[in-house]
Amino acid sequence: MLAMLKDQVFEIGKTAFQTLEEEISTKWARHQRVQGKVYHVALGSAEKFVNIEGKLVMQIDSALENLKNITEEQKPVLLTLGNGFAYWVVIIACNVRHEKFMTEGASKVKHFNLQIERYHYGE
Repeated sequence: MLAMLKDQVFEIGKTAFQTLEEEISTKWARHQRVQGKVYHVALGSAEKFVNIEGKLVMQIDSALENLKNITEEQKPVLLTLGNGFAYWVVIIACNVRHEKFMTEGASKVKHFNLQIERYHYGE
């Protein structure tokens, strides 16, 4: 298992993702001092984001439909990574791109991108 988002399992050979990117973003206020040296003040807590990108080739859409449904629920969900770490997260966006269409209109290749942010209840 690569990861699990709520009840959606990401596995090699099935619904796998190609990249998992983590980002920690901070905000700072810059203050100029008389002698030209800059003084920095942190503004709030760091924000933590995860971006998951994957591609499904000739596979059933049930996994993508499940990811879209989880996104539309707009509720915090548990993201469990294959290394054992687990985080409560919210899905900011779920993007799906279709390409290489067959004659009946279905796409052979589907790319998906999940923009996820760490969820901190009551902090």
